[in-house]
Amino acid sequence: MPETAERFNKEKIEMQMDPSRRRFLSGRGASAKPVMRSPYAVPQELFETLCEGCPDCIKACPQQILKQGGNGFPELVLQIAACVFCGDCERVCQKGALDHKQARPWTWRAQIGTNCLALNGVVCRTCGDHCVERAIAFRLMTAGRSQPLIDLDRCNGCGACLSVCPTHSISLQELHTIKSQAERPKENWGEKA
Repeated sequence: MPETAERFNKEKIEMQMDPSRRRFLSGRGASAKPVMRSPYAVPQELFETLCEGCPDCIKACPQQILKQGGNGFPELVLQIAACVFCGDCERVCQKGALDHKQARPWTWRAQIGTNCLALNGVVCRTCGDHCVERAIAFRLMTAGRSQPLIDLDRCNGCGACLSVCPTHSISLQELHTIKSQAERPKENWGEKA
């Protein structure tokens, strides 16, 4: 019997799915939208190899913004609340899938869509009021509108602005996908708290 158990364990190890095959079979090919993980997640392919989908990091998150994704891995859902970068998820991860020493820099930044109330002549500055980093400012425009501007150098991608936006006009995107905002003036922006 011990020989059978040993053979079973060896076969089980050999049958573990390749992460690229897992992405293909789950419909998340190379062109799929990137999944937002904990700020402490190691690079995606390594993450999918190390993470076993246990709920430890999800249970440890004080903001309750880590949720079980469709593929069994934890995903960050910032429409619920902001990430406070506390590191509790990393501390409970026993497999090394969350490790700030191996994680890539957090590159997610806020972007505001065209259905923003302020852009459509309705007074709203909720996102700016909730931004602790003071990364969102408003430029006055004609017809009572104001244009929200995001300082990508100040924005830390915490998501505090997402959950409070009444029209869900704000999304987080990775820096490499955001067009240059060099033409946006910063002269009237407040200092960091």
